[in-house]
Amino acid sequence: MRGSTSAAVVAFLALMLPDLTRAETQAGGREALEKLLSGEPEQNPPGPDREMTLFSAIIARPPSDNDIIVPWLRRHLDNLHPEFTFELARRVFPDDRDAALEWFVMGEARFAYDLARCADPPEDSDVALATIERHFRPLPDYLRGHAKEHADALRRGAARRDLFAPETSPACSDDPEDADAVRPHDQWPPIEERLRARMVKEAEELEAKRAAPPSR
Repeated sequence: MRGSTSAAVVAFLALMLPDLTRAETQAGGREALEKLLSGEPEQNPPGPDREMTLFSAIIARPPSDNDIIVPWLRRHLDNLHPEFTFELARRVFPDDRDAALEWFVMGEARFAYDLARCADPPEDSDVALATIERHFRPLPDYLRGHAKEHADALRRGAARRDLFAPETSPACSDDPEDADAVRPHDQWPPIEERLRARMVKEAEELEAKRAAPPSR
C-alpha cells in the first residue's frame, strides 16, 4: 500500500513498541547502546527495520546517555527520518533551549517535506504527527506558550541551508522499487521554497498576534 511506510508511520510504530522491548534495551547498558550506534547507517536512510531498532533504542535511553546519543544524532541526522530530529530537540532542550526549538521546527519542516515529496501521502499523517509531538513534550507546549521564541526558531530554521535533507528519499511505499510513489526530483526545489515561505509566514503571524493590542 503506497504511503504506508512513511516517516510518520515509522515513528508511530516505534513509539508503540511494547514496554518490554524498551526495558530490554535499557538493561543492555551503555556498552550495548554504543555497540548499536557504532556502525554507520548502511542505507540512506536505513531500512525500516533498522530504523525502528535505532529509534526505539534511543528513545528508551535516559538523559545520562546524551553524551553518546546527541553527537550520533547530529552526525547522522541527514540520513535519518524526521522523528530523529524531534528526538535530538527533546534531548537538547534542558541545556540549550534555543537550539532545541530550532531542531524541533526543523523536524516539523522535514516531516512536511517528506510527505510533500510523496505522490500519494498517507492519510494518517496528521494523527501520526500529533502522536510524535505528544511524545516530545514539553517542546510543543513550550512553543505554544512562547510566541516570540517560536517565531525566532521558525525564522532561524527557514534560513538554514540544511533545513531539508534531499539526499534522503522519503519512504512513500512498501516497495522501494516503486518509482511512482515519489514525486520527480525536479519538483523538490519548489516544495522546499514553499515550506520555507510557510515557516516565515507562520513566524510573521506569531509576531503580529503578539504585537496586537489585547482584546477588551
